[in-house]
Amino acid sequence: MDWTPCVGPILTAIFLSVGTTDTAADGLALLVFYSIGMGLPLLVTAVWLDRFLTRFRRFPKFLKLLPIMSGLLLVAGSSLLYTNSFFLLTSYLERSGIGWYIGQ
Repeated sequence: MDWTPCVGPILTAIFLSVGTTDTAADGLALLVFYSIGMGLPLLVTAVWLDRFLTRFRRFPKFLKLLPIMSGLLLVAGSSLLYTNSFFLLTSYLERSGIGWYIGQ
């Protein structure tokens, strides 16, 4: 079983919930909805990706710029994480009204 940071904590919580349900049907329902939630976006992406790329090819300049911008965003985000300065961005966004504090 793959155990990635994105899936691991959620799947662990669902397994713990399934283990404490009163009936097997309740546990099955949790796992079915989790599976649908994981699989449906991938299925929709597979069905619509060809149509999306066909229409998106009308913008060749943007297609060349997209990997560069994505790479710069990745470097900027990882630099913030490495220097432990990510809180500067989150505090700015919260002051701007974007985001929320946990527990309010």
